[in-house]
Amino acid sequence: MLRSNGIRNPVVVAAYGEEALDWLEHDPSVDASSSTAVVDLDMPRMSGIEFLEGARASPRLRHLLFYVLTSSDQQGDIGLPA
Repeated sequence: MLRSNGIRNPVVVAAYGEEALDWLEHDPSVDASSSTAVVDLDMPRMSGIEFLEGARASPRLRHLLFYVLTSSDQQGDIGLPA
């Protein structure tokens, strides 16, 4: 989807939320002041909400900009609190 829309930013795919948090926390190329991440709320093993809670609890990641995507029609997933 990103490539078909002309977006050429580097993309790293993590299989699980734990893997994504670990990579974001430890990779020196991640700069919370200029990096963004896309999160699917419907992830295996760790929900997207749990992932976001973990990221917000991290001093290194708390200011990272996240774009949240979901195919869920659950009311709680649609109107997330800030």
